[in-house]
Amino acid sequence: GAIWLEPKTRPYMHARLSLARCLWALSRRDEAVSHFEELLRLNPNDDQAVRYLLLNSLISLGRFEDANALISRYDESSATWAYSKVLVAFHAAGDAPPSHAALKAAKRINKHVVPFLLGDKEPPDDQPDFYSPGDKYEASFYLEEAQATWRQVPGALTWLRTTSSAGSRSK
Repeated sequence: GAIWLEPKTRPYMHARLSLARCLWALSRRDEAVSHFEELLRLNPNDDQAVRYLLLNSLISLGRFEDANALISRYDESSATWAYSKVLVAFHAAGDAPPSHAALKAAKRINKHVVPFLLGDKEPPDDQPDFYSPGDKYEASFYLEEAQATWRQVPGALTWLRTTSSAGSRSK
């Protein structure tokens, strides 16, 4: 668990992450996920931000129970975590109170994600090296990693549009 703390192991960790990304791009998805999981085992503090790639990968593969376990393990208030909770809740319950509650909480964390996901607003063209929680760049980063995942969950984007439209009319 302390492998990251040893500087001479970091090239190995970087190479393994690059390998996992390449495997994902080559549609060798299960192999990529195995590498992501092993990277988190070796570095549970996740100094490489592997958890974000793993979470979207698990959801993309339909491994919602594993995604939910990862969400619980690294419970945080980021756009990635918040909107992944929405997607997992929608997959489990559909248009139900848990999904609505998760969406309401996610919108408090980052209000920019929904308009970007739905195509109502364009994300920024530039992506800085850093972003602040809740800003448009965090939303853009999430969109880059998760937009395809939202399309894979049947009815998720339609539900998001309907729910968001209903919410904006009731204000």
